Amino acid sequence: MLGLRPPFLAAACCLCWSAQAVAAAGQCEQPLPDDAPALASSTEGIQLDADSAELIRDGLSTLRGDVRVTDGRRAFQAERLRFDTSRKLVEIDSRSQFREEDLYVSSEGMRFDIEGGTGTFDQTQIILSDSRARAGAARMTLSETGTATLSGVRYTTCAPDSQAWSLQAAEIELDRASGLGTATHARLRIFDVPVLYLPWLQFPLDNARRTGWLYPSIGTSSRNGVDVTWPLYVNLAPNYDLQIDPRWLTRRGLQMGSTFRYLGSQRTASLEYEYLGNDSRTDEDRAYGRLRHRGLINDRLSLDIDYAEVSDSAYFDDLGSELNESALTFLPRELRMVYNAPAEYTAMMRISDYQTLDPSLARQERPYRRLPQLRFTAVTPGRLLYTRAGLDARYVNFDADGLVEGQRYHLNPYLRTFIDRNGWFAGTRVEWRYTDYNLRDTEPGQPDHITRSLPSISAETGLRFDRRTKGGSRQTLEPQLFYLYTPFREQDRIPVFDSGETDFDIIQIFANNRFSGIDRIADANQMAASVTSRLLDAESGDVRWSATVGQLVRFERSRVTLDGIGAAPSGVTDVITAFDYRLSRRFSAEVLSLWSPEDTAFNRTLSRLRFDDGGRRASIAYRYRRDQLEQADLQARWPLAAGFAVTGRWRTSLRFEQSLETLAGIAYESCCWSAQLTYRRHIATNDGEFDSGVLLQFQLKGLGGFGSGNGGRNSYSGF
Repeated sequence: MLGLRPPFLAAACCLCWSAQAVAAAGQCEQPLPDDAPALASSTEGIQLDADSAELIRDGLSTLRGDVRVTDGRRAFQAERLRFDTSRKLVEIDSRSQFREEDLYVSSEGMRFDIEGGTGTFDQTQIILSDSRARAGAARMTLSETGTATLSGVRYTTCAPDSQAWSLQAAEIELDRASGLGTATHARLRIFDVPVLYLPWLQFPLDNARRTGWLYPSIGTSSRNGVDVTWPLYVNLAPNYDLQIDPRWLTRRGLQMGSTFRYLGSQRTASLEYEYLGNDSRTDEDRAYGRLRHRGLINDRLSLDIDYAEVSDSAYFDDLGSELNESALTFLPRELRMVYNAPAEYTAMMRISDYQTLDPSLARQERPYRRLPQLRFTAVTPGRLLYTRAGLDARYVNFDADGLVEGQRYHLNPYLRTFIDRNGWFAGTRVEWRYTDYNLRDTEPGQPDHITRSLPSISAETGLRFDRRTKGGSRQTLEPQLFYLYTPFREQDRIPVFDSGETDFDIIQIFANNRFSGIDRIADANQMAASVTSRLLDAESGDVRWSATVGQLVRFERSRVTLDGIGAAPSGVTDVITAFDYRLSRRFSAEVLSLWSPEDTAFNRTLSRLRFDDGGRRASIAYRYRRDQLEQADLQARWPLAAGFAVTGRWRTSLRFEQSLETLAGIAYESCCWSAQLTYRRHIATNDGEFDSGVLLQFQLKGLGGFGSGNGGRNSYSGF
């Protein structure tokens, strides 16, 4: 995909750029001259100060020599001025300075009605402090509402010594009360070169959200042709808004998108919808919608909703606006309610489904619908002889097309004893797990009712040692043991609703089941052991380095199997090691590995070296899985001199000698404008097809931004 904006563009169009797209942070300061008049601290009456004064007639005076006039809200300064006491009128026919709280004007002549708050200024230089903007105009008229009308004007938010961009217009009206500027017959100049003509333009003077057109996005791609999006932002209320995204794709047609957002004191919600009628390439109507809600109904009851639906599985490949959407496999459809009584019990209700986007997935690879899922967990608030009783009760109705369906009831009462002292800890857990299945659509000869009853016992203990090193740091040594016994129960006839294989890591060796879910509960007679050591900095207490070594010993073979996962042999498992070392304030390294004593080889490794110094970040990583993958991953973002920065990522498969992702970009940012140019090549579809593109973004701070992209909800900038 190629999405470059033409640097020179002449257009006859009207714009209203919404302040929602503008961030004042990082804009240029507009300092006042050293001799700018100071505002009076008191607001009582008009104060006159001059070297000499001459009364002409009927209250009309001429003041000379460093003249200053203040009325608390305003200040005037000149070498000579005329002041009409009866009409509160100031007239100046030479260089003068005028100042209000957020407005400074230097002019060659002015006439101002102090009582009415109106005036005219000739040959002006203007500074708007709150908007961090400046302008030069042949004439400025100030109304009693504070609105400034500038004729023959040039406006910018760049620093005084910069002309990176400016807006040249026949007239600009600056409505400071509403925070909007309006220009007519405007020309946008980049480095003093005219690049865009607009007969009418509206732009923000502040950060307030308001209704208006955001900057358009223009790009091209081989799939869609020319791709233009022009968002309209609608500020409905302080806590909710709407964005409408008309999008024209020359090879497909007109797509309409919208996003509604809501923010409450205890909840947030958003609703997205996109529709493309009669796609020119597929001759189909295509649509996407998603509702997301998260919040509290009351202090104990929460409600979360995430529901998405798309018209066809190729929608995101063709029309997706976020680069990671092409890798989506499922879209969620879930409602979840949780009632939480702290330290007593928790009740959860969940209804969930998924829309599958990868048509190549077999039916058994697709998740089941839960219609519904209920869970209740409770634990006694007090302890008797260091022991607490608990219960985990679950019910799920699993539903699917073309697969075994059914209801599953699961009860897990337990007793847990735990003692924790400074130098040691110990605990035991005795539990019983009972599961009942009522099945539908089973294969001939298979039962439709299955029960499973399993007791289990586990025990854990650990010691905590520490010592002071010669350098004053604190080093710890923490050995830990965990024993688990679960008898064998035949489970091959139980359907697999939600069980799967878990990654074997330092957390898994201390788990009470080697499978995820509860359709398979592995038999176990095993002991896990680990040793962890840490070095803590003497002054800050930060961990300088930590190292963990762990291993699992199975005294008997674990006989329970899962589709594709056989029995686990007895004996020792892979040795797991994890090492994290903070080399300095900026550098850190980590190494994770699984080493097989039987094969005397590594089954899995991850090595990473990181550098982080605020804005400068870089990392290099190596990932290895035996007979599966071998990858290298380099990432960096590095500021250069004079506002430039570079960013990049290169991820490659060493096993297949193929680059998986390449990203390279350069960015420039000053206080009044920024630009980003990025090249990216990546996997864009579920079929593994690659896409590459050059993306450009350009932003004029204080006026908004425009850049290339493929439209839609969030265009990618690369940084």
